[in-house]
Amino acid sequence: MPSPPPKALMDRAQSLLRMQDYAQAEGVLRRALASAPQDWLVNHWLAETLFFIGKDEQALAFAKISARLQPGNAASWSLIGQCLMRQTKLDEALDPLRKATQLAPEDCMTWNSLGVCHMMREEMELALDPIEKALSLSPHDPLISTNYARILWYHCQSDRSLPMLARLHATHPRDVDILSNLVAQTNYATGVSPEEKLAIAREFGQFIESPAILAKPPLHRITDLGASRALRIGLLSHDLRTHSCAHFVKPILRFADRSRATLHCFSTTKAPDQVSKHLAAIADSWHDISGKPHDAAAKAIADQRIDVLFELGGNTMGSGLDMCPFRAAPLQATAIGYPGTLGMRTVTHRFVDAITDPPGNADRWFSERLVRIEGCFLCYDPQLDDRPLPAPRARSTDTTRPIRFGSFNSPSKITKETLAIWADVLSRVEGSTLLLKGYAMGGAVAPRFVKDTMASMGVDPARIECIARISNVDHHLRAYDRIDIALDTWPYVGTTTTCEALLMGVPVVTLAGREHVSRVGASLLTHLGTPELIASDRESFAHIAADLAHDRQRLYDYHATLRDRLLASPLCDGTTHASRWLDAVEAAWRSLSHQPEPHTTH
Repeated sequence: MPSPPPKALMDRAQSLLRMQDYAQAEGVLRRALASAPQDWLVNHWLAETLFFIGKDEQALAFAKISARLQPGNAASWSLIGQCLMRQTKLDEALDPLRKATQLAPEDCMTWNSLGVCHMMREEMELALDPIEKALSLSPHDPLISTNYARILWYHCQSDRSLPMLARLHATHPRDVDILSNLVAQTNYATGVSPEEKLAIAREFGQFIESPAILAKPPLHRITDLGASRALRIGLLSHDLRTHSCAHFVKPILRFADRSRATLHCFSTTKAPDQVSKHLAAIADSWHDISGKPHDAAAKAIADQRIDVLFELGGNTMGSGLDMCPFRAAPLQATAIGYPGTLGMRTVTHRFVDAITDPPGNADRWFSERLVRIEGCFLCYDPQLDDRPLPAPRARSTDTTRPIRFGSFNSPSKITKETLAIWADVLSRVEGSTLLLKGYAMGGAVAPRFVKDTMASMGVDPARIECIARISNVDHHLRAYDRIDIALDTWPYVGTTTTCEALLMGVPVVTLAGREHVSRVGASLLTHLGTPELIASDRESFAHIAADLAHDRQRLYDYHATLRDRLLASPLCDGTTHASRWLDAVEAAWRSLSHQPEPHTTH
């Protein structure tokens, strides 16, 4: 029998773990391990400690030892799964998490972890059962309740999800995870005013920008603020990979005039891919800062003497937003990937255009100073690798077949308001059908919700078809052949899906609201040269879509010409966009010469 660890050391370790003093606990447990290397509990506690301080590889190794020594202990298997999830080894994580649920079926957190793993794999239907099981075991746990709200959101039920998060926040006002999800989901809601969104975002910003961090000097050491010289621009993102964001980053990296600026990428993804390699090849430098503590990652950025740092993900998972309070650059801005305000003091600028954010009220709805790029604030490159684009759809001559509408937007954008707008369209076009594609649409829950809701609005569910997300890019684009007219979501409109539809020859009807989140489609279609597809209200949306459906000649002209029109438009003119983008960056930079540093106290 192996020798047990010294009781005094284990008592001390247990006390330190209860106090969450993981740094000291690690030292004590390593001493205990030296005395009893084959004790499963020492290995398990050490694995937990290393997990909490971010030493994932070591944590995984000790968790595996613990599971080998005590294979019936569910906690070790669960920890193995969580370590693998953190390393984005999601395929490997499933088996140990399933084993943990079998060994401890009454452990709510193990079920929760299994559900989150499926969510990370974008298997939303598979995530639902484990999260609901966890919630049944612990109905008042804020973490599980937050994950359940996210699951509802992913299944087109933001009308249930957002109130749930609001109630959770009222009960747990200091829970930053709840608040983060609440802030993000306000972008999808119709009943939250811009002023309310800003107030909630500012509340979240105060969590990220703690007084202790802001009291420290900035990490950057740039002193010639606003000087006329070539700039060093940093792009901070979790999505410098096969992701929608990359389509809009690539033109900047490729076409920016290097006599005016150099561009340096800071990637927080733990799963870089071939697209990452392609982007790295056209950047001036590439830095993998995934897995680093926030302060260390910010220091790595500051060490590159970055003048202007763009964060590209906003309040989305893994974006790197927590690095911004350390002020790794004298000018920090947000762009491309997030439609709402951040509510932060240290991210001071936001890059938009005059259509997404018309001068006036929009400036009051953001904590950031709005910088309006001439033209569209985005430029789209449809090719993230060297593979040729699939051919656009063939021109049809059949004027008798039923019209098929469609939307390939994220199901989280499909609100009841969206469904009501679409129902109006279907009611005006006899025999028409609707095709929806997305990560939750291949299951049963989201399609049932959509069909039941539209049935209550007078639409026969048989007219609606739902299909799962298609991972193969070419096959995904080819799916646009199955729809004649794309219908945008509301209030959170499409961006990449709009560009993809146009690329494949499918016209998109969008509804322009008063906020950025509902005006991106208007900007894209205006700069494409098709403002006739932009609606100003629900009635005009239905009229535009129905009128186009009844005018087959005009519809088929779109099908035949939209690919060429898109590629020849300002939306794909990388050279002009990069120049205008740099104009805007330089103007923001010059403004620093007569402005103080951002406030560093709340």
